[in-house]
Amino acid sequence: MRKIKTTIIFILLIILVLSLYGCSGNPLNDLKSKTVQELEYLDTEIVELIDELSGISSENYIVASRQAAIGKTSQNLIEVNNIDDSKSDTNSDNANDTITVMNMVPDTILAADSNDIDWASIESQIEEVHSSWSVILLDLYSLNVNGSNILAFGNTLDSCIISIKDKNKKDSLTNLAKLYSYIPMYLKDIPGESTTQNIKLTKSYILSSYSLVYQADWTDAAAGMASADAAFKNVQTDIDYIKNKEYQVNKTYVLLKDLQKSVALKDDKVFYMKYQNTMESLNSM
Repeated sequence: MRKIKTTIIFILLIILVLSLYGCSGNPLNDLKSKTVQELEYLDTEIVELIDELSGISSENYIVASRQAAIGKTSQNLIEVNNIDDSKSDTNSDNANDTITVMNMVPDTILAADSNDIDWASIESQIEEVHSSWSVILLDLYSLNVNGSNILAFGNTLDSCIISIKDKNKKDSLTNLAKLYSYIPMYLKDIPGESTTQNIKLTKSYILSSYSLVYQADWTDAAAGMASADAAFKNVQTDIDYIKNKEYQVNKTYVLLKDLQKSVALKDDKVFYMKYQNTMESLNSM
């Protein structure tokens, strides 16, 4: 269901941009706008895949279900209370019937089981990215983006598919972080996108550190976070950009520094918690 929904959203996005393309007097600007939106799509999908691999969710609660046994008296009460509820799930063949109980449970990083991975969902999502890439790469070529980097994305995407097919979490995280690194490279070749490029570059270094934290490679993770800090300083010095976003820029910088310092603790759960806050702030910029 999620695959269908995401595919529909992507198709509608392309239709919307194409309709604008046809109404504008500047086709080059329209193509640029369309391509930037396509890169945003890749950004969202790749980050979601990385988070799914580590059990990190933007939702604070998830819906959980369990089967509970009920007695005859309880069954009668349930039938009365659910006369108009067609979704009631009960088995009424005997006195020891069961009912599906749905409830909200906290979805926290500390409680998350990092080994409980929904590989089927991840496989579906990487296939969506693969399908979309055939459209996006043509637009990148049309904007004269570096051809070697375009080809490299395709090769890395193939590596992602293989590592996900093999259910290799370590390689999947590494390949996805590398896949994301091409987004700021593409934006660097698109005129007028320097601030967006630096924001994506910051995220790219964070995602690289993220994959290294999983491997307990704290030295390289620290180096990656230092690079993220340097990239974000370019955003802070963009006077035109921060005119209306000063609060968000300052907030993100504080969170980024907090994330950077957490590497010294050498605790993956602490890093993931601070990572989540930092990425949410970067995504809102």
